[in-house]
Amino acid sequence: MQGAFSSRFNVPVQLLAPIPAGVSAVDAATIPAAALTVRLAFDWAQLKPGDRVLVHAASGGVGLAAIQMAQQHGAIVFATASTYKRATLRKMGVKYVYDSRTTDFADQILTDTDGVGVDVVLNSLTNEGFLEATVRATAQNGRFAEIAKRDIWTHERMAAARPDIDYEIVALDVTTLQNPGQIKRLLTEVSEGLAKGEWTPLPAEIYPLTEARAAFRRMQQARHIGKIVVQIPTPLQPRADRSYLITGGLGAIGLHTASYLAQLGAGDIVLTKPACARCGRATGNRGAHRALPVPHPYLRSRCQRRVRGRETARTDSRGVAAARRSGAFAGVLDDALLSQQSVERFRTTLAPKAFGACHLDRLTEDGELDFFIVSSSVSSLFGSPGQSNYATANALLDGLVAQRRAKGLPATGVNFGPWAEGGMASWEAARANIGAQGLIPLEPSAALSALAEVVANGTGQAAVIKANWQRVREGAGQLASTDSRPRVAKRSRGGDR
Repeated sequence: MQGAFSSRFNVPVQLLAPIPAGVSAVDAATIPAAALTVRLAFDWAQLKPGDRVLVHAASGGVGLAAIQMAQQHGAIVFATASTYKRATLRKMGVKYVYDSRTTDFADQILTDTDGVGVDVVLNSLTNEGFLEATVRATAQNGRFAEIAKRDIWTHERMAAARPDIDYEIVALDVTTLQNPGQIKRLLTEVSEGLAKGEWTPLPAEIYPLTEARAAFRRMQQARHIGKIVVQIPTPLQPRADRSYLITGGLGAIGLHTASYLAQLGAGDIVLTKPACARCGRATGNRGAHRALPVPHPYLRSRCQRRVRGRETARTDSRGVAAARRSGAFAGVLDDALLSQQSVERFRTTLAPKAFGACHLDRLTEDGELDFFIVSSSVSSLFGSPGQSNYATANALLDGLVAQRRAKGLPATGVNFGPWAEGGMASWEAARANIGAQGLIPLEPSAALSALAEVVANGTGQAAVIKANWQRVREGAGQLASTDSRPRVAKRSRGGDR
């Protein structure tokens, strides 16, 4: 619909229905067009129990919605899909699944139905020979609903080939213009069915609006399962009436982040103390506020009201308590060559950062979060000598971000390079190792500005690094740029995403 990618959009009341409670915006976006198309087709076909229904390209949005409705009506589904997508259909209980890339399905359907064929067809395949094969697989007096837009048969051609078949060209856009009242009724019924669990949200690959071109390319290639959802990004604009938890908040990076949020107008900022990696006790940071480096005086002036080390300050105390239990406060290093690593050394590094983040994910998955931002490391991208366990912890964080975004939950992961002021290890201690890789420490202001850009663009995962690219090329051969400025390298979008 024209204008649908705008931040504000006037919609006729006939095209509106409430989103049921507990259904996310992403989940809700997967249903209307697919479900309405299926309703128009199957209502016309008067689908009934026992009908044999052929659904072409069944792993797409309309196809998956059609399977849901057919199964609810007690129909028997015959489906086509490409090779790697067919397992998804079988998991949904579809017994008869065929290849959508060849016309062999026609003979296979006739064999599986003892020569009778299918009673109802939901067709979307119009390549050469596919319509003829589908017509051949249609039973006597069958009902054939065509939902494709190009290279379709006219009523006259179908009547000439198979006068016994009842043929209908189903066009949601045309019906919306010509009969908005019918669309309003069907949309209301779909909304009510979604609330009752009669409709299940479809799988979705999520793309930010800034990557709409890639989303359409993905759709054109038909490599996705379910729907592709284009999402308007949420800018990094904290609210004064919300609380924000920063794990490892009294470390150097945590304090820089807290100061940045405070300057943006964030409400209560909850800082948790780092935990001792080996004993689990909170480390003392009594002098943390006095030791705040520039630009933290702004934060320091708001400390009494905004920053808490032990109090929850109008936030969910379960999240803070859970973070303490899991040690999700700060990363821990336990360097050794791979041959010298052990289960205990991996546990030491994984527990505070990766397992802690997973614990917070479980506690907050039903909450209404503004942001779920994970500080990962470039070690999960390039590796780092002696830090296989630390690289593994960060790789797990990257996977967690992808998993959350696949569920439609807020999640942003940033693979930061080394910071100039503090961080996992001091720049002085790590100079030889990091310098050999060509990495240059990030100034906190540059790193945080890049973080805001990543969030504003809606990117799920990105690397923020500053480097001597010539040295990077020579040392690792993995990047090719001579730009020494801090830059953001986009990565994956969750379920695709």
